[in-house]
Amino acid sequence: MLRGATQNVLEAFHHDLNKGKLKYDHVVLLVESFETRRARGHALNPSGTVRNTIRLNSDYLQQYDGDLRREFAGLLYHESTRVWQNDGKGRAPRGLLTGIADYMRLKAGYPAKTWRSRGSGLRWDEGFEVTAYFLEYCDGIRGVGDDFVSELNTMMKKQYSDEYFYRLMGRSVGELWVDYVKYFQSGKRESEYNQHMGNLAAKKLRGSVKLITFEAAVTY
Repeated sequence: MLRGATQNVLEAFHHDLNKGKLKYDHVVLLVESFETRRARGHALNPSGTVRNTIRLNSDYLQQYDGDLRREFAGLLYHESTRVWQNDGKGRAPRGLLTGIADYMRLKAGYPAKTWRSRGSGLRWDEGFEVTAYFLEYCDGIRGVGDDFVSELNTMMKKQYSDEYFYRLMGRSVGELWVDYVKYFQSGKRESEYNQHMGNLAAKKLRGSVKLITFEAAVTY
């Protein structure tokens, strides 16, 4: 499952294994209790990633009420994105980074059951599902094959600016956010929006990853 998530994320970001090196040649997955992190306020976090090491909280997984396999896959997509995404050399808003990670999770078909509805949130860079749904909207209005999020990630390789949204979309990120919120406040139901997005016929992610090895460990 980790291999599949990594493969799809790399494909979505258009990383070509035949042209240059990836920033990591292996990914480590640890499933462990976060209880020892309680003093730092991380005990209830479901997951986290530092560089090429993904950690999933075994306490969260054991207590999860629902389809555990889907939640596990969703967490892997989110954290795999965090491994491979660009961050503008530390200049990109954290909310945008977590939003891109949840966008990848959403496009893979594993949204969390606790996510708020589309159109929620106060800012475009609020992060996680709020920003993920906003990015989905931006990608959708560009049409099939434009790969908005992938192009945005590419532009963020060495630096970041809100101006990137204007370059890619022809409107400022603030204007896009206002239009996005108005779309749902106008009475558009999510079912109608889902049908609209489905009609865009999203491309399938495919490819092979041959140069990456994976390590996994489970502790309780």
